[in-house]
Amino acid sequence: MKSRSSASRGSSFKRKPAAAGNLFTPIDESDIEIETVLLPDLIAERVLGEAERCLGQRFPDAWSVQLAQRAFTCYRRNPRFRLWLNRSGNESRDWLSAFMRHWLTGLLRNYDETLCARLPVGYSIGCPAS
Repeated sequence: MKSRSSASRGSSFKRKPAAAGNLFTPIDESDIEIETVLLPDLIAERVLGEAERCLGQRFPDAWSVQLAQRAFTCYRRNPRFRLWLNRSGNESRDWLSAFMRHWLTGLLRNYDETLCARLPVGYSIGCPAS
């Protein structure tokens, strides 16, 4: 089964030309998939699927990609976000899921406010739909 965001996979592995000697060296940025065991594209699909089941409606596949890209961007740019996602056990996965639920609530609010209002209380602050 092809994942929704398979097109985004690997997009975080950008490289820049290196100075004399090496052909390429990695960009000096943190990468969530290298520094953690997290796979943001898969977590985004799970969070989107959770909301779809809760509301009984399918959402645009691009949302999964947007959620994953936001996780990559926040991880690169925000040291505090990196601390949240470099926790032990399943804690980092749970935190990323909570952030993605919050971001998804924002996407849904812009898409259809009546659907957003049907989300369970607490979903916008990261609590699961079930």
